[in-house]
Amino acid sequence: MLKVRAACSHMPAAIPERLPPHPPAVQLQDDIRYLVSNASDAQIARLEQCLNRFSSVMGVNVETPEGS
Repeated sequence: MLKVRAACSHMPAAIPERLPPHPPAVQLQDDIRYLVSNASDAQIARLEQCLNRFSSVMGVNVETPEGS
């Protein structure tokens, strides 16, 4: 998860959510979340392409703040 997060964190307008300062490995979430509210459709597509390069990524879900 951390390798995928690091590899795709350079995308413009896709800001990864902060991780806790010193989380034990067993408490790390399996999902990676990005704030993309200011991203264009093209920027979101590039983020998805980056994430999909990794076989460990099981899918990408884009949600609005309302959860849809």
